[in-house]
Amino acid sequence: MTLRNPPAAFRIAPALLLLSLGAACSSDDLVKQENSGDGVIQGQVAYTGQAVVSRLGIALFDNDSNPPQSAPKKAQFVPAEPVAGGIDFPVTYKLEGVAPGTYWVMVYGDVDPDDGSPMPTAADPATEMVGPLVVAEGAGAVTQNVVLSDGTFKPPVDDVVSMDDAEPADSLSDDLADSSSSADTVQGGEVKPKPGKAALYGTVSYDGDLDGKLILVGFPNDPPASMPNLLITASDPTFPHDYQKADVDPGTYYILAYVDVNSGDGMTNAPGDPVSNGGKVVEVKLEAGDSLRKDFVLAVEE
Repeated sequence: MTLRNPPAAFRIAPALLLLSLGAACSSDDLVKQENSGDGVIQGQVAYTGQAVVSRLGIALFDNDSNPPQSAPKKAQFVPAEPVAGGIDFPVTYKLEGVAPGTYWVMVYGDVDPDDGSPMPTAADPATEMVGPLVVAEGAGAVTQNVVLSDGTFKPPVDDVVSMDDAEPADSLSDDLADSSSSADTVQGGEVKPKPGKAALYGTVSYDGDLDGKLILVGFPNDPPASMPNLLITASDPTFPHDYQKADVDPGTYYILAYVDVNSGDGMTNAPGDPVSNGGKVVEVKLEAGDSLRKDFVLAVEE
């Protein structure tokens, strides 16, 4: 699937965490996360501000980092489709199929679902991380009411480290993966994965003169139809840029790399952004213990 220059309602995805709910996915798509159980987290969302909210974005995280540093375990829109003229508060939400564990919930009000931005904007009222919410097996629903406030959302920070900080592995691999290949898995490598995880690392090359934030985003499916499950960013990269992530969950990822030249367009691979592989996602398969090098070459598509 080519993600270059998609329509404003979809752009690169519903990207970056729940806060990146892009606008094209249904509520059913968004709740198809790896987290699964019989737990329920529910409650009401209140808002007394002046913004006209077309729908709510609701995400459940297993940590209280704010801005979020990982993909949500559960996420959904309420209602599934935007409401012209705005929704009436309070609004009831219900996250089902939650595995036992400790969670934090974050909610934002989508003021303009057609703004092409997969991120909340300054106009979107939001909550802080609310929790901890403890879901125990067979213990029944957990109720948590929340209140939206204007000006609450915090932009995400970089989630990238230098190769100089990488923990060396027991052996090195000369197998370098071309970004145009469909899939590959390499045992061993220059980055040692954390226990039970996989490592993904490589170099992003770009020989143009456009500046902006470097974004590597991965999805669990192609075409992307759910929340991203991988995100690596660098605010002011110098190319070639080395990246690494040593705690990637085993699984299959469909990855795109690009430079966000205009941060005001919603962190999307908009026309004019240097992008990898002609704007097509690249499949990467990782198992626990894998250390995979994946290089990307960026270019502006004509």
